Amino acid sequence: VFMKNLHKRGSVWYLVAQVNGERLSQSLDTGDQEEAAKIARGILKEARAGRWAELKDKVALRRTKALATIGEVVKAYRTEAAIQELREGSPRPATVDANVRMLHLVVGSDREDVCTSVLTRQRAEDFCDKMLADGDGDAIDRKRARESAYSSLNQAKSVFARWARDAYAKAGLVLPDLHEFLEAIPVKRPKRNYKWPGDEFVNGTEQKALDLKGKPLRAAWLLCHDLGMRAGEAEMACWDWIVVENGAAYMVICERPGFRPKSRDHKVRIPAATLQELMALKRKNDPYILEGGRPTYRRDLVQRDLAAWMRDNGWDAHRFPKGAHELRKLAGSRWYTRHGLEVAAEWLGDNPSTVFKFYADLERHPDPVAEVPGRTLGVAG
Repeated sequence: VFMKNLHKRGSVWYLVAQVNGERLSQSLDTGDQEEAAKIARGILKEARAGRWAELKDKVALRRTKALATIGEVVKAYRTEAAIQELREGSPRPATVDANVRMLHLVVGSDREDVCTSVLTRQRAEDFCDKMLADGDGDAIDRKRARESAYSSLNQAKSVFARWARDAYAKAGLVLPDLHEFLEAIPVKRPKRNYKWPGDEFVNGTEQKALDLKGKPLRAAWLLCHDLGMRAGEAEMACWDWIVVENGAAYMVICERPGFRPKSRDHKVRIPAATLQELMALKRKNDPYILEGGRPTYRRDLVQRDLAAWMRDNGWDAHRFPKGAHELRKLAGSRWYTRHGLEVAAEWLGDNPSTVFKFYADLERHPDPVAEVPGRTLGVAG
């Protein structure tokens, strides 16, 4: 008998165990731990030998269907998630994979036969404590560790969303009481509002980016900095994504064959100077705006090469952990300041609450009427 099999409810100890595919739940009618362990050992010995009839004469044993394993839950989750995506548009496969991966990390094992009974409040707290141990540095490290722990735990909990639990019940899977696990909030997520890095720092970077003119990296800069595109969007962006409406040019980011935007379909206005520079980089018979041919090469241009260029120019990973994505933050913050929340949300393709939380500098910098050296972003000329 292990302590995990003994649970005290009030003043009485209970035996909770799984034997030969059946779950046992039995009051041991004692408040003494040693006595409870002795009684429990006897019950488990009989159960493992299959002597259920003898046990029934001795104790009011309750036998229930075995609790589902993590493997059974994951299999049912993937099946139902695919149906849910077709019906609702989410969760997407990458999200499902990430949620399953985090569930295994919380459980502490990739084995499929682990029982779902391990999912307790204590397990959630232990998982987060382990992640928080990586944040023993300065305030930035600790904040990042807290946010990572909170996010990771919520991903694991997503496997037990209401629609998923309904599907498990229909499939005949029996889950333990997950109330405490799902309600566990061992770390408090700090409020996050974007802070403008400072006009001098930003302007200095933009001046240095002028040296990239005529180079492949310049196109990646323009898409991320001027148009606020995500790396995945910039990687797949084609010339036919650009449309002209009422004399203004727009980049239309929507679902197409081989591409699905992370957020909703949207379009962002292209400044005239930006469009002119992009067109100067256009290559014959290449439908993509970024050069490189293969998707991995175009992705590296943004996520590796552009991010490395930023690191070399003062955008250190400590203060700016998102790499090239920090340029999207600049664009979102600038649009919020100059044009308001609704325009920023429309051009970013995010909902207003997301823009307000992750892009809006509440001190409203830069000055709404100031211009970035060499161009006025977000306004077609």
